[in-house]
Amino acid sequence: MSETVDTGRQDLLRTVAAGTAGVVGEEFLQRLVQAVGETFGGGVCWISELSDSGQTARSLASWPPEALPAGREYQLNGTPCQALHERSVVSYESGVSPAFPEDPFLVEHGLDGYLAVTCPRGDGRPIGYLAVTTQDALDARPDELAALQIFAARIGAELERRKQESRLREREGALIASRAKVLEAADEERKRIGRDLHDGAQQRLIALGQFLDVAGRKLDSGDAAEARRLLRIAREQVTEAGAELRSLAHGLHPIALERGLKTALDTLAMQAPVALEVSALPDRRLPDVVEATIFYVVAEALSNAVKHARASVVRVAVSLSEAIVHATVADDGIGGADLEGGTGLVGLRGRVEALSGTLAVTSPPGAGTTLELTIPVMPWRSAREPFIQYGSADDDGRGERLIRGVLDGIVCCALTLAREWDLEGGLPRIGQLLPVRDRHGDRYATVRVTRVSVVAFSEVDAEAATAAMGEPTTIEQWRADRWRFFEASRSEIAVVLGETDWSPSQDEPMAAIWFTLA
Repeated sequence: MSETVDTGRQDLLRTVAAGTAGVVGEEFLQRLVQAVGETFGGGVCWISELSDSGQTARSLASWPPEALPAGREYQLNGTPCQALHERSVVSYESGVSPAFPEDPFLVEHGLDGYLAVTCPRGDGRPIGYLAVTTQDALDARPDELAALQIFAARIGAELERRKQESRLREREGALIASRAKVLEAADEERKRIGRDLHDGAQQRLIALGQFLDVAGRKLDSGDAAEARRLLRIAREQVTEAGAELRSLAHGLHPIALERGLKTALDTLAMQAPVALEVSALPDRRLPDVVEATIFYVVAEALSNAVKHARASVVRVAVSLSEAIVHATVADDGIGGADLEGGTGLVGLRGRVEALSGTLAVTSPPGAGTTLELTIPVMPWRSAREPFIQYGSADDDGRGERLIRGVLDGIVCCALTLAREWDLEGGLPRIGQLLPVRDRHGDRYATVRVTRVSVVAFSEVDAEAATAAMGEPTTIEQWRADRWRFFEASRSEIAVVLGETDWSPSQDEPMAAIWFTLA
């Protein structure tokens, strides 16, 4: 590359870098298009975000600002931008307006030269594009094109960050709304409990006191037979009050859940007036809040099956796949149920949504009622059963290879975010046994912890990286690989950690858990 070309690229980089230094967000985008536009001169420069369909785009910033105001949406068909889904660079040294006579923007501004580069996501797919146009011929040198692609990559990272923040805000808003519903449902439940206590056990206890007072007076007057009769009635009142209190306490939190969901459902089946058949359950304990939610949904479905559906059986299946709990509760009743119809399921749906889950009902007339429940488990991991997990969706079998490495003894270290272990009661102890699971939750092995350390992401060494990967690797390769994973999974990790603004950093604490196959 000649000295002239090097100087040209340095000039462009210097101009754009100086114009965008120390700014982010909207200001970064506006300063960038201004710097690029002024560098090339005589036309329009803009940044647009591509729609999910790829058929339209929305302007985010332009120079001059009035040329393509921020927020304007337009069709890509019939414009030179339509080829950006097929190639990362679209260039017309001259004659762009005659080539696209139906593009009013080109004609209006009298544009002749055109150059656009895509702004990539972390996975390489285009999320937007940076375009610069001139009223004269635009002969972009290779060094200038390379410089524009550098800044387009930064734009892509900025647009992806904004999308991640938007998704997290939506989740946060939905979570706040769901929690409000749960509070409302809790208030209603407290009112119901108060009514049940007042109309049931409390009235029986008042009657019990009256029967005992009368029985005492009968004994004083020598009417032992009447006193014994009143005492028998009092005894019956005690039995009824005890039964009502047990039922009320059972509804608040079933004691059987302390021994797991299977035991709780078995107990529920013994007490149910219709058959309860459980066909599938996960092979490991779920977090307390998830088990309790599933139990309450099944209990409510049983109640509705008896009161409204005239069903003879309720069937339950619960599975765990890719950190998502799926539960199906179906009866063979008359159908026609409505989730908004005032049943206890309305409050339960709020509880489920507060766990970032969903509760749906399918109930065609005459064909029974099916409740489908999904709850993500990752954010609700607990200290009851810590584990090491390998694999994620679309990992090209990497998780399976690492599990095979654990079984073969060549993978002997797990490098994870240290803060994830806080969800499981803290870092594991030396000598502790940990199950090894895949992304579906299936158990493949048990390992014994031999060493535990916490270091910053930038301080992970090649020994730990090689032991975690199961093959020789440089620390640079490992860091680049993990950084790509963190960027791609940023929103999911933010939800797990409960930090909506989480993003990877060189200072992020990493836990190195060394182990041997038990």
